[in-house]
Amino acid sequence: METQPSRKGRDTVMSLGLGLALFGVLFFFLNLVSLGLVFQVSAAILVIVIVGYGHYLLWGHSMSQEVAAEREMEKLKEAMEAEREQPYDDRIRRYREDY
Repeated sequence: METQPSRKGRDTVMSLGLGLALFGVLFFFLNLVSLGLVFQVSAAILVIVIVGYGHYLLWGHSMSQEVAAEREMEKLKEAMEAEREQPYDDRIRRYREDY
């Protein structure tokens, strides 16, 4: 019974290793045939992904934390609307705020 989990782990490692080896060989020959174009396109895609992730880390995460209170208020407003079963109309409140 104890050999079952270790065999499953070996099967997974073998599958991943063979897949990675096949990918490497295929990448090498496609790169050789295309005179390096496959590598350049792959590098460009990788740079775009890294820049996008860096952008998210710098601005996206903090921005989502800043608007968390607004999201919570919107959820509460939608819950109140669903509870009353009629759409909430805030035109009167906006009118009072303007004057």
